[in-house]
Amino acid sequence: MPSNGITLNGSVPYFINTSRGQVVCEDELIRAPTERKLAGAALDVRQVEPPERDQLSEMPNVIITPHISAFTREAQARVVQSVCQDVSAVLVGEAACNYVNFPAPSGSRKVCQLKGA
Repeated sequence: MPSNGITLNGSVPYFINTSRGQVVCEDELIRAPTERKLAGAALDVRQVEPPERDQLSEMPNVIITPHISAFTREAQARVVQSVCQDVSAVLVGEAACNYVNFPAPSGSRKVCQLKGA
């Protein structure tokens, strides 16, 4: 998120991040509550993992968990389902859909939806 990305839309919101640490500028996240841009934050991921204790981790209106949001039964069931879906697709010559840490494989323009979702 660019440094000017956090803005108000009426009420003062909370920021919740369980995806990737790089989606928010942590320096702005530290400033946002004092500027009344945010009421607080809940973070399961940080820009650097594992994080060191810092100003963000000492803020009373910030909750930080140790990168565990994917460890629910429901999340693990979806992981198994999406991996099985991709393996099945690749075995019949179709594109995989559930990759996040690299660009789309060559020729993969398939729009995917998790079956049963």
